[in-house]
Amino acid sequence: MIRWSPVFMCCLILLVATASIAHAAAFEEVEADILDAWSKVRTLKADLALETMIEEESTMTATGDVTMLVVGDAAKYRQRITMKIEGPMALDMTMDSVYDGQELYIVNEVLGQKTLLKTQPGAGEDIPPPGGKILLDRVKEDFTVSVGEDRKVGAARCYVLECVPKNPAEGIARLLVFMNKKTGVAAGMEIYPEVGAPIMVRYTNVRINSDVDPAQFVFTAPEGVAIAEETPAAAPVAEQQETPPAAPVEEPEEAPPAAAPVEETDQAPPAAAPVEEPEEAPPAAAPSVDKTEGVVVVEEPEEAPPRTENRLRLRGDQLFESEGEDAVDLDAGNW
Repeated sequence: MIRWSPVFMCCLILLVATASIAHAAAFEEVEADILDAWSKVRTLKADLALETMIEEESTMTATGDVTMLVVGDAAKYRQRITMKIEGPMALDMTMDSVYDGQELYIVNEVLGQKTLLKTQPGAGEDIPPPGGKILLDRVKEDFTVSVGEDRKVGAARCYVLECVPKNPAEGIARLLVFMNKKTGVAAGMEIYPEVGAPIMVRYTNVRINSDVDPAQFVFTAPEGVAIAEETPAAAPVAEQQETPPAAPVEEPEEAPPAAAPVEETDQAPPAAAPVEEPEEAPPAAAPSVDKTEGVVVVEEPEEAPPRTENRLRLRGDQLFESEGEDAVDLDAGNW
């Protein structure tokens, strides 16, 4: 069994850490070189070619062109791609993309039918343009980037950016981007999906700072084609913001206990104990009216026996007998 000395182990750990820091810093240096070269670009024109295998018996090829107009740190671009699938799934398709600096419009035509989508760059619907800063920003947003060994693509010496997706669910296992050291423009890309054949993209016939008409970046929708705006996908249930719980309802102050409910039966409930009625007093004399002065005069009956005021008071759901001014007079119907 080999035994490593503590001094050797410390040197090995230091070497690995230093190499990691240097590798991480390498991309920052390469990015600075690419952006410095790209800063000299005002316009860009290039031809595009794409090839991949869809199934064992079907291949897809695409050709097109891209035109860019750099405006500060941003750029407008127009891109046209014609795709052709050969084999059992034979199909022709065209895709026209226009980015006016604010919105990205994509017109797809398949079997003579056109659809129009309004979205944003980087939504996954388009092939990114080969421009330095625009392409780098798109790549850094979705991938962790490191630098591989330089490679020659066509006649151009290129940096190789090795990109691993931050979100594995995107379906891409790895992306290679070849950036021209002299111009800061992509010479090509290789996309390796988790399932299926790789997609090879190449940019050729690159022309820098040639005349470009700005009017071609003003989008005009094809006649009779409605714009469909892309809406953000719903967040996963686990990421959705939880609905705040409803404020608790304050319980009202406890009311006095109600009388126990009377169970319903087929028989009528027992009648309440009868209230003894007082002996009927002699009828009061009819009031006499003094027609002269319009005053009603009530004459008291002579020696009328006192009337016992048996009254009921209501408390909660129970009636009880009481006397006094605040009692409920059953005879008067005021209860």
